[in-house]
Amino acid sequence: MQKSKLFTFLQQLTKKEQKNLSDYFCQPYYSQKHPQLGKLLQYLLQHLNTPEKAAPQTVFGLVFPGLPYNDLKLRHLAAEALQHAEEALAAQNSISDRYYLQLQLMEIYRSRKMVKHYEGVSNSLQTLFNRDEQRNAEYYRYHYLFWRNKDLFTENRNQPEKQTYLANASDALDVFYLSSKLRMAAEMITLKKVVDSPHQMQLLTELLQMVQQGIWLQYPVIAVYFHIVMTLTEPDNPAHFDSLNHLFATQNSKLTTAEAREVYYFLLNYCATKINSGQTKFLHQIFDLYQIGLNTQLLLEGHHLSPWNYKNIVTAALRLGNYSWVYDFLHQYRSFLPPKHQKNAFTYNLANYYFFNKDYPRVLQLLQEVSYDEVFYSLDARSLLLKTYFELDEYEALQSLIDSFRQWLNRTKELSKPRQQTYRNLLYFVRKLIQLPYEKPEKRAALLAEIKNTPAIADKRWLLQQIEGNG
Repeated sequence: MQKSKLFTFLQQLTKKEQKNLSDYFCQPYYSQKHPQLGKLLQYLLQHLNTPEKAAPQTVFGLVFPGLPYNDLKLRHLAAEALQHAEEALAAQNSISDRYYLQLQLMEIYRSRKMVKHYEGVSNSLQTLFNRDEQRNAEYYRYHYLFWRNKDLFTENRNQPEKQTYLANASDALDVFYLSSKLRMAAEMITLKKVVDSPHQMQLLTELLQMVQQGIWLQYPVIAVYFHIVMTLTEPDNPAHFDSLNHLFATQNSKLTTAEAREVYYFLLNYCATKINSGQTKFLHQIFDLYQIGLNTQLLLEGHHLSPWNYKNIVTAALRLGNYSWVYDFLHQYRSFLPPKHQKNAFTYNLANYYFFNKDYPRVLQLLQEVSYDEVFYSLDARSLLLKTYFELDEYEALQSLIDSFRQWLNRTKELSKPRQQTYRNLLYFVRKLIQLPYEKPEKRAALLAEIKNTPAIADKRWLLQQIEGNG
């Protein structure tokens, strides 16, 4: 049963959900009226980490003792158990959603005309709304359902409150719709940059005009996604990024953690794109964003900091000259790296730290400790070694490394062709740089122009520093 839908469903539950489900199937309804369902679920929950003990014959013998093995009978029981387990999980999630539960009670009391009970739940839910710091799209969806229910409860059309309830419901629905539509527009625009698609977002132009001309930008959830869409459609207008960056810094608590992380990574990617295009002023902004991500834990995924973010943070801080900060960061966040990447990520980035500090012997020593088994560490380490040999004027070792690096690029299958080409270009220009006669400035100028006009070069900034005399 290890590959059954039931078993894989149970494996994906959290420990708390597994415990709740186990307690649920211990109820008399299952233990007395449907004992096979309870036995099956309890046994599988106990052996989620030892799937070899969940072989079909073993499970069947436990659930139907004394009967000959019947695969169809076991499959039918597993399908029924999955249905019950799904319903139990859905019920648990509904109960944990305080808005949903209260709204269901409001509807029950409204339909039965239980006025005092209705007013009690209504007041309680309104207090929850007022206390809730989050103001995301779902908040306004629930707000709409709340005011719409209040309107339906007020049957007398002459009551003055009814107009207020309708207006509140309408406003909440507008905020939910506009913020959701803008968020989907941002997703569609982003996807179209990666995959060509014939699909178009309907009414986007009218929607953007409506948001700009109305009162809607006073709602942070609308303003955030509006500025994301505008940043995507007008990437060269810095006003949109500045507005989004300010909104995120001041209003991110009004989004769920998942939504805040989504906006956060959009800001990071925007800054990275600008930096890669040569706009180094965005280094300060991306470094500030990295610090926000560390302080709010938005950069942590399952209590781990990805080695790629670890490296990007170090690189940005080093380029800004924040050397002492980098040294502290490397050691402070080493334990947050995934165990299998921890040694390589720490050692490589520490070597990069010493490279920026021009302690080249220490760089060579550390690079000997980096494992080249993982392709991207192999790339980074070889590139750093290449630059270190150049800085030390170790031209014989450098020539040998260029040859072995090129052979490795030809052999590896894990890099895309465009990515391989960026490193081939690096090797090509380093070799030309070695051979460059200093007494002929016209050749130096020609090489500088060639590098600037070649868009895809790994470590292009470092190359330009060498030829322009800023290394």
